[in-house]
Amino acid sequence: MRAAGLLCLALAARALQGSSGALAYATYLGGDGADIIHAMAIDASNNVYLTGETLSSNFPVTAGAFQKKHAGQPGTFTGIMAPIVVAPDAFVVKLNPSGQIVYATYLGGAGADAGLGIAVDSAGSAYVVGSTNSQNFPVTAGAVQTRLAGNTDVFVARLSPDGSTLVYATYLGGAGLDTAAAIAVDSSNNVYLGGSAAADFPTTPGAYRALGAGAFAAKLNPTGTALVYSTFLGDSGSGVTSGVTVDSAGNAYAAGTNYSSNFPATPGAIRSAIGNGNSAAFLVKLNPTGTSALYASILGGRGDSSGAAVAVDSQGNAYLAGSTGAADFPLTSGAFQKSAAGNTDAFVVRLNPAGSDLVYGTLLGGSGADRASGLAIDSAGNAFVSGSTFSTDFPVTADAEPKRFAGSPCLLTASTPFGYPPLVVLCGDAFAAKLDATGSTLAYSTYLSGSDAESAAAVALGPGGSMWVAGSTRSSNFPTAGTPVADARFPATCTDSNSPSSSQSFPCEDGFIARIDFTGAAALPSLRVVNFGSQLETPVAPAEIVTLFGAAIGPDSATLLQLDSANRITTVLAGTRVLFDGVAAPLIRVDSGQITAIVPNSVAGKTHSLVAVERNGQTTASTTVAIGAASPAMLTFGPSGTGQCAAINLDGTLNSASTPAPAGSIVSLFLIGTGASGQPDGALATAASNLSPPPMVVVGTQLAQVLYAGPSPGSTVALTQINIRLPSAASGQLPVFVLANGFGTQFGATLSVK
Repeated sequence: MRAAGLLCLALAARALQGSSGALAYATYLGGDGADIIHAMAIDASNNVYLTGETLSSNFPVTAGAFQKKHAGQPGTFTGIMAPIVVAPDAFVVKLNPSGQIVYATYLGGAGADAGLGIAVDSAGSAYVVGSTNSQNFPVTAGAVQTRLAGNTDVFVARLSPDGSTLVYATYLGGAGLDTAAAIAVDSSNNVYLGGSAAADFPTTPGAYRALGAGAFAAKLNPTGTALVYSTFLGDSGSGVTSGVTVDSAGNAYAAGTNYSSNFPATPGAIRSAIGNGNSAAFLVKLNPTGTSALYASILGGRGDSSGAAVAVDSQGNAYLAGSTGAADFPLTSGAFQKSAAGNTDAFVVRLNPAGSDLVYGTLLGGSGADRASGLAIDSAGNAFVSGSTFSTDFPVTADAEPKRFAGSPCLLTASTPFGYPPLVVLCGDAFAAKLDATGSTLAYSTYLSGSDAESAAAVALGPGGSMWVAGSTRSSNFPTAGTPVADARFPATCTDSNSPSSSQSFPCEDGFIARIDFTGAAALPSLRVVNFGSQLETPVAPAEIVTLFGAAIGPDSATLLQLDSANRITTVLAGTRVLFDGVAAPLIRVDSGQITAIVPNSVAGKTHSLVAVERNGQTTASTTVAIGAASPAMLTFGPSGTGQCAAINLDGTLNSASTPAPAGSIVSLFLIGTGASGQPDGALATAASNLSPPPMVVVGTQLAQVLYAGPSPGSTVALTQINIRLPSAASGQLPVFVLANGFGTQFGATLSVK
């Protein structure tokens, strides 16, 4: 069967596939190096605050920012054998409620600095906690500690509401390695923090546990000039405090992970039976002076467990989220998920005010590894959770967008003197979920993903019950929405070099921020442009096939492509045209609700293009799209861009579950969006011509041999044919993934192999 026939079949399977997901806003945030968001907070006016670390020399700082230049060593090479030693700076960003930057600033010195936690007071001042080994971190006079005491110290900093002034900044640490990622602020602007510290970390007289090591909690006065208290939480073993919050009475709740067998749980508090050598999650409630624990609970089992985030409601019920590999982790009978689905699942538990019993305890996960990292609670007791998942079957709800994760691998380009092929590793997706107040119902759950790796670090609540999620992505097609700060990932490649003879390269991370609304589906624009293969709104590329969705944008009856006298696909069908910055696009199919077109080559080199649809000379709809170098996607028969590939077996049959290809045989796959073809708009391919460099194809988790990759003679040059020899050990309905010029195809495309 000719490729043109396959294209027509795929068209027939895709009638009016517009989506109505709740993703109301999503953006990239980053520059020419790796940018990682670690934490997020929201103030009473619904401004969003972010912190993390950046290796970018051009992070989008604002004109009035406190620190406008990177003070460390930006770059894209990491590892012990890197040609230069890169050192990140922390950053702080404030977004207005619509997601636009109010201020953005670097924060750091000449060493490595990372913002790991953030909180905000009623006046809009941001408080940041993190780690630094910079001897010249910008501390302020009168601070608790004005000099770096060890290899790595905690830092605490307060910025003015406009981000232009450092109100105070202090080191906090001893001669060992000390770091903190948990922070909260009370109504009097006292700061509560937690992390992990060595035995000589400064503690205060009369503290709950003045001696020890590992997990700690501390309280700093409003001016950053004195410790109100500082205490360890465990015994002399290791541990880390990952989350902290404070109630209206000034009691602090510190949660984290304990690696010791004798955590000092208080009488009457929950105490799980922990397996020998296993870690466990803990939750400690400290009185306002930090001199005693009102309760200290430990949750785990025969397997490792870790606590990541904590929240407390107005009744004093504490909520803890994290991850567990313990099959006997404490759960309740009415929980949404009462048994483990994979080797590591996320968990959410709600403890009564005494810390003596579970109101509920539930798992959340699929057959892969799932970890919760962010937690927020609304006034009704609903729990909002974010994290990362490697599960292809993570539980998602019907209104999720996107709904899929098919376990397609990421490829790391490996440079070695031995000519090893690229490394095939599993990608992870971010997830966002909402549990009801009883922990028995999953009210909402979705993947947040592109075609590479994502992880969500934080979640916060906005107006109307909306959920903000922040994290990091390596995907060039992470779904943006609304009016993003940036609708494309900065095209940087990072290299990790840990030996003299080898290195690994991968897309540098950008931060991402997304808002999910629950007050009704986000209003759809009058015109949506999606990749025809993946059905995702990604940056479009020259010679890419796209589908446009709208109302009354074409004729009442579907009309398919026509050829002109030069044997090219015409730019007018049934009185309909699609213009990219005034240049007419070749049209493959038009009808009232959707149009399939080929992006003109003229968009190459642009960052954006105005797309307009004309009917009989009148503009009916328009929108602006981001432009990228390439946006490859597998051609599938599934209307969502997932499922069975449009592929041809060696014997000429369509690949399917009923006609699978034999392992080791040759199969032809078909892609779009591989970039400019060098041929005129609308041209048909007349001869074979190999792409350079050739793409890489993974079937299952194995690299396939690429025999040919280029145009498919007789079809549009916008379609790329790839002939592969299947791995000899392949079998089943396997995910297929293609990497072309550093850009990956969508998750969810599959191939049938026997």
